[in-house]
Amino acid sequence: MPDIISSFITAFMLSFMLLPLVIKVFKWKNIVDTPGGRKIHKGQIPSMGGIAIFFGFLMAVVMWRPIEVFGNFQYFFASLVIIFILGLRDDLIPLKAYHKLLGQLFAAFMVVYLNDIRLNSLYGLFGIVHVPDLLAYAISIFTIIVITNSFNLIDGLDGLASTLAVITLTAYDAWFYLTGHSLLSLMIFSLSGSIIGFINFNWSPAKIFMGDTGSLLIGFFLASISLYFIDVNYNLPGSYPLKFEAGIGTAVCVMMMPIFDTTRIMISRKIRGKSPFSPDKTHIHHLVMRLGLNHANTALIMGGINVVFIIMAVALKNYGEWIVIPAAIALAFGFSFVLDYFLKVKFPKKKSLRAQISDMSKKGKDEDSSDFSDDDAEDERA
Repeated sequence: MPDIISSFITAFMLSFMLLPLVIKVFKWKNIVDTPGGRKIHKGQIPSMGGIAIFFGFLMAVVMWRPIEVFGNFQYFFASLVIIFILGLRDDLIPLKAYHKLLGQLFAAFMVVYLNDIRLNSLYGLFGIVHVPDLLAYAISIFTIIVITNSFNLIDGLDGLASTLAVITLTAYDAWFYLTGHSLLSLMIFSLSGSIIGFINFNWSPAKIFMGDTGSLLIGFFLASISLYFIDVNYNLPGSYPLKFEAGIGTAVCVMMMPIFDTTRIMISRKIRGKSPFSPDKTHIHHLVMRLGLNHANTALIMGGINVVFIIMAVALKNYGEWIVIPAAIALAFGFSFVLDYFLKVKFPKKKSLRAQISDMSKKGKDEDSSDFSDDDAEDERA
């Protein structure tokens, strides 16, 4: 435990001390996110805070764990480096969609095949346990890509993505530590410390954004440990007190906010005849802000909702997938209906929420989407 706490403090301090330098250098070099189009934040703000997050995380882990103990996790670190470089390159010089996807696929392949962090079956979901290895690899890689980009999409407000990341990482860290996975616990705790150091400069009004450099990195990390949690949890003895009967459902609850937001907006866009990857201002955080809330309150509300999902997963730990997953979906739609209700109350003489969303989408038609990352991230910066 002392080394885990030390890694957290080290990551926090390195990130916290490096960020003012990153901000100053990027402003000096004029490497900033400029307002315009759908980006309505004020001022010239750097958007590669992920550099400090990654550096703090990496140095803390290396300092407090001998290299020889990493074993297969060396491939996990290598994949994180690839994702970091991919995000950095995209922040500096935008990549084409298929180039970014190819980079993510390669990194995911390293984690799934070389590090063997993957779904080994469907764990009883839909009544299926065993699946062919090739299909298991494909499902695992697909899951990593989806979760990675779902988290990237939710990075749209000051402090939102970093708040959700800390909440999610804390939940996973507690479980992995209590089940004896000290190396992974140290890695998670290190990343949490580095992100908390970043939040000090990202909280509204933000002095820096994490950019794809940070959001892809964190999303990829969360996606990988989600798969690892599902598989490790399934293989625990049935009587183990920390075993969740619905491993997949629990992982969905922990990652619910980015997963539900991405699913909702893509379905909504498809219904309206738009490309699922076309950018607009219809994310949940956009709609919450229409109620008159500022960035900080919106981030706290969405973080609180994510905590509710995690508490629900713990409360239902002895129930199977057919209880937990429907309960999570019902709660997510319940939140969506409540949000719809309050918007109608606030704008009683205006069009329906669906019509408002359609109108908002039309305003952004001249903007092209690039890929899953959805360039509407950071649109509502103020």
